[in-house]
This record gives sequence, C-alpha cells and structure tokens, in this order.
Amino acid sequence: MHEIKYGVVMAGGKSTRFGREKCLLEINNKKLIDIAVGAVSQVLTCIVAISPNAPLTARYVMSKYRWMMTPGEGYVEDIRYIMKMLGEPFLTVVCDLPFLKKDHIIEILSSFKGKSVAGTHRGKYVGINIVATEEEKTHEFNDPLLLIDIDTPQDYRKTLLNFIDFHKF
Repeated sequence: MHEIKYGVVMAGGKSTRFGREKCLLEINNKKLIDIAVGAVSQVLTCIVAISPNAPLTARYVMSKYRWMMTPGEGYVEDIRYIMKMLGEPFLTVVCDLPFLKKDHIIEILSSFKGKSVAGTHRGKYVGINIVATEEEKTHEFNDPLLLIDIDTPQDYRKTLLNFIDFHKF
C-alpha cells in the first residue's frame, strides 16, 4: 500500500454553470483557490491542476503555487491524466469548497486503506477524494458545511449570505 504524498486541487474546469472562473471568487476576502490550497498544503504536498479552460486561474496559480497543466477535457479525463503523471495514489479536492479545512483532509486520509475513497455527507459526494487504482469505497463526513459548493451565481450569493449570518455570533 502506498502512502499519500500529494494533494491535487482541481482548478481547471470550464465553470459553465457559473459563467466565469469560480476558483478566483472570494469568501471572507480569500479566493476559493487559496482556501483549497491552504487546507491541502497543511497536510500534503499540494499541486494545483489547471487547464486552458481557466486562463485567469492558471495565471494566478502559476505565480503562487506548484501546478500541473491538464488537457481540460473533463474531470474524469483530467484525473486519468494526473494518475499517469503521478503514478501513485493521491488526494483530490475541488476548488469550490468554501469551508474546506485541513481537518477534512486528515480525516479522509485516515480512511485510506489502498483503495480509492470518495468523500460523502449523507450519501452526497462532497468533492474530496482519494484516487487509487483499486475500486472505490466511501468515507462519510459528519460536517454539513462540505455540502456547500459554488456551482452557480445563486450558490455564491447564498454562501456569502450564510457566511455572514454564520459568523455574526
């Protein structure tokens, strides 16, 4: 069984539902990409997967972080590409999880037993995974904040409002 060394932040999507590159959106004065990289890099060597689909994100990432250019043909295709490049199991997180914390990374890593692991909360996928060659199992997170991701402008507005309400007290 391999130890997980790398955490890959997926930041090369087309953001078609959002309409513009969402990794650069800010929550509490922090870009979503910085939140994801910050959580992952506290635990693993972090690599940001970028693609030609998100040129502004790519430019930002290239100036700040370790990165890998993927073909940008789709999530699954990019994961396969990364598997070929890294040649070993790795963690992935999507860049649009505004409440991602290092503890989430540690938690899913503790469930790794050589097989791929998909993070879920109440049966819904949350965008935190371990990619390995063997069949997938799931890891159930207890934190409902992992269900909050930014797919549309409405999601972003709702997250901003909830963040403000959540942090008033």
